[in-house]
Order: sequence, then C-alpha cells, then structure tokens
Amino acid sequence: MKKIFSLIILIILIGCSSKEEAPKQSTTVKFYKTLKEVALADVILNDELIRVANSINAESYFFYKNRDTIKKTLAITDSISIENYLALLYKFQISGMEFYKSNWYMKIDDGYFSVYISEYNAEEKFNSDNVELAKAVAKKCSEWDKKSESSKWWKLLK
Repeated sequence: MKKIFSLIILIILIGCSSKEEAPKQSTTVKFYKTLKEVALADVILNDELIRVANSINAESYFFYKNRDTIKKTLAITDSISIENYLALLYKFQISGMEFYKSNWYMKIDDGYFSVYISEYNAEEKFNSDNVELAKAVAKKCSEWDKKSESSKWWKLLK
C-alpha cells in the first residue's frame, strides 16, 4: 500500500514539475476611428477572426473573400449622430450587385463600437428628448437594409 501511495505522489510531482506557464499575450483593443473603417470592419471579418472562427456563416465568408472589391466600392451614404450614438448607412457592390447595410455605433474615447439599437429598445438607450428621433432613425436603417439584394448573394458564387 505504501508503494502505491509513493508511486501516486511521485507521478503527481512529475506531472506538476513539467507544466510550463504559457506566455501571456498582451491584449490590445482595435479602435476604428473613421466611419469607413467602422463600416469595413462590420462587413469584412479580419484575418485573425477567420483563422479562429471556423463557425462563420457563408455570407460572412463570401464578403471576406470579396474584401478587395468591397473596399473599393464602399460608400458611406448617411451618418446620423444622436447623443453618443451614431447610425451609419453604407453600400457597396460585388459584380454589379448592390448591398445596403446599416449599423449603430457608440463612440467611446477615440473609437466606434458596434451596438444594437432598434425601434423597440430606443427608450432604453436614449434620453426622453431623443427617443422619437432614435426610433425614426432605426426605422430608416431597417428600410435601408431591406433594399439590399444580400439575400441573393449566393447567385454570385463562381
């Protein structure tokens, strides 16, 4: 019994001594400072995310694959600021097909960060003076997104 106990202790000590502490990587936050950077970040996933996220959807991969075309054709059509939020409407083309996108951002420090705002949660996000304006802008964003042919993006696959 003592031999088994001694053997278990020896195995535990060997196991503990061989563990190396993984080097700590510093985490940096990427600030998107221009509206074009913000829009591109929404549409085109970055290389690191593509490598890590094997579960991205087909549409995201399609946009990533066509990122050079998107960068060339992306146009900001409207930006609306309410308090520290910004609604951004933009469009781009791939092989002649137009894609219309919109998103809301919160400005923090020097960068923009994506947030979800709709007609239904505007009261939670905005001061009472701006709720109706925010709802109208959210509705405008929704209508803008519906103009897109993005539900047919797969027709462009070669």
